[in-house]
Amino acid sequence: MLSSILLDLARAGLFAVAHWCGGSVGAAIVVASAALRIVMLPVSVRATRRRLEREATLRALGPELAGLQRRYANRPRELWAATRRLHEARGLSGLDRRSLVDSLLQFPPAAVLYSAIRALPPGAGGLLWMRDLVSPDRALAALAAIATAAAAWGSAAGGEGGRIAPLAPLVVSAVITFAILSHLSAGVALYSVTNSAIGAAEQAVVRRHLARSGR
Repeated sequence: MLSSILLDLARAGLFAVAHWCGGSVGAAIVVASAALRIVMLPVSVRATRRRLEREATLRALGPELAGLQRRYANRPRELWAATRRLHEARGLSGLDRRSLVDSLLQFPPAAVLYSAIRALPPGAGGLLWMRDLVSPDRALAALAAIATAAAAWGSAAGGEGGRIAPLAPLVVSAVITFAILSHLSAGVALYSVTNSAIGAAEQAVVRRHLARSGR
């Protein structure tokens, strides 16, 4: 019942934004997706910062972890225990509860907006070359796949002095994204492109701030 009410409200909100955007539902999807990401910035920036700090700590522990692997090469239980002690000594836990809470806070509003976009009626409108955002659009799905791969590349290449990111995971990520979005509505693909672009920008800003603070 509550989910139905939230879905109706989100869909009505999309059409209200579309009216403000000159009747363009596609523009409304971009604006609504961007607005939601901006509203959630206090949570998402905190989550991104914690993730990047954790990655930096793990990279710094690389030599010590390699030493433990050599020392306990034939004793997996002792290796696991020693690795756990090392992580705990550096403040790394197996389950980051705060990151989990941040993810749970971001999921419901994103899920409601996503559901509202998927529930758009046929003939809701188009954008640019797309006549109907309810139908799949392979060109937009390809653009979303490229945006996803670019964001993943930026995430992987940002550490360790700008190292080159492995190509295979990026290709797999792009192929999976294209395979999924080429069978979903163009509106969902547009939502994905917007999220990938803003997420990449957010990560770049947080990473630069950490670099300036020496972390």
